[in-house]
Amino acid sequence: MACSVLGCVCGKYYFPQRFVMVLLSSLGIIIAFGQRVNLSLIITVMVKPGNRTVSDECKAPNVTTNTTNSTQSESKQYSWTEMDQQVLLGIFFLGYFIFHVPGGYLSDVYGPRIVLSTAILMSSLFTLISPPVVLYTHYWLFVAVRFFIGIAQAPLFPPMTTLMARWIPKQERATVGGIVFAANSFGIIAGSLFSGIIEIFFTWEAVFYFWGLIGIIWYIFMMLYGYSEPASHPHILEKEKELIETNTIRREKKLKPDWIHVLIDPVVWGLIFGQYGHSWLIFFLATNMPKYYKDVLKFNMKKNTMVSSLPYLLQWVASVASGWAGDWMIKKKGYSISFIRKSYTTVSSVLPSICLVGIPYCECDEVLVTVLLCLSLFTMGPFYCGLKVNVIDITTNFSGIIMALVNGCGAIAGYVSPYIVGVVAPNNTLYQWKIVMWIIFIGASVTNILYVLMGNATRAKWDMLPEEWTEYKTKLDQEKEEKRAKALEKKAKKQEERAKKAGPST
Repeated sequence: MACSVLGCVCGKYYFPQRFVMVLLSSLGIIIAFGQRVNLSLIITVMVKPGNRTVSDECKAPNVTTNTTNSTQSESKQYSWTEMDQQVLLGIFFLGYFIFHVPGGYLSDVYGPRIVLSTAILMSSLFTLISPPVVLYTHYWLFVAVRFFIGIAQAPLFPPMTTLMARWIPKQERATVGGIVFAANSFGIIAGSLFSGIIEIFFTWEAVFYFWGLIGIIWYIFMMLYGYSEPASHPHILEKEKELIETNTIRREKKLKPDWIHVLIDPVVWGLIFGQYGHSWLIFFLATNMPKYYKDVLKFNMKKNTMVSSLPYLLQWVASVASGWAGDWMIKKKGYSISFIRKSYTTVSSVLPSICLVGIPYCECDEVLVTVLLCLSLFTMGPFYCGLKVNVIDITTNFSGIIMALVNGCGAIAGYVSPYIVGVVAPNNTLYQWKIVMWIIFIGASVTNILYVLMGNATRAKWDMLPEEWTEYKTKLDQEKEEKRAKALEKKAKKQEERAKKAGPST
């Protein structure tokens, strides 16, 4: 019997292969986000102090607590203006947006395994060449490299969505979605923590080399042990294969997307608005909060690294817990999938933005700022078992390309957010940052309202053949009638119990 390292021991399988895919997918997201956000932290030491616009409202710590090591002083620094820095932080998302839909199409056509692995390989190679480009060429070539890293990572979440649609039974999707899609939290943790530690003990150049090499190592494991679907996996047991195929929708005929009906579907637009609001929050936090700590609160690299990492751990914990709770409420308590998706998305949009508004009002209180940031990311956790898995609810045949459309539109926020900060807060004063936070709050709240009004978790008509739709609609009508009958029966029982308690009338 052929034996997979991650699949069996002594001829007996002990680890379900769908969870091998969950592990590989999660590690892929962690590495990709590490490559994505490392610049947000180390740009604070790549730029000459005189070229950073630093607010003087908060006092810097004593010189003894802010000294740098010898290796850091050996690294070259650059005279990039505040807007130059924001261009570098935002250009990734422009490339990320442009190639999103083509990446989703490739995922559905050629399979998620090859698309995902190639995406991270290319991102890793561009990350590896970043130091020589910065050191020996021009600023705009480095901008181009960051742009191409964005293009490389564009086909990241679409193949993840396709993998989940093919590998994960519907009753496990909230839990697994909470783990896989929230792996970006661990990616931001790793991107901040490891990048900060490497920069402290070595140089900023070593940060890029580390993330590039670890991405190539992941690529090798993905090509060895990853598979696009259970049917192509040589090591999966029939029992697990049957479980997956029974609880996922298999394509018997090849469908082509009906783009007219997709683009006029209000549910799709609800997903786009909701995703944009979340991206508005998460990309702002990932790209601009390290600069806020450095330029407003005067954090050194060590403190910046720790404070930039901790909140994302809380976000991941909240996401996993929410996934488990969501599946439990659907299975045991009878809540509708639409209710869970909308409730989770609302919590993860409104509460985090309220916490962000409070941050500049805390002024120079480091503890309060850190607490609010932790609360903001903790309450953002339920999003990954809310809207993020909602795409799989409405489509199985086109999950990759619809996720690409939704996530790609959300990526626009990653490009717009740094630009807004550069324009609204050029001097990094607390007053300017208050305006920035209120803009973030309004954007997140409005987009969430649109998602709640337009979204649902019912499979779309354009995702099915005509005969499938007729059968599916009949099934939905039957389920509604059953729920209505149960509700009436429950109401009648309650009335009967009240009558018994009241006793015979006199």
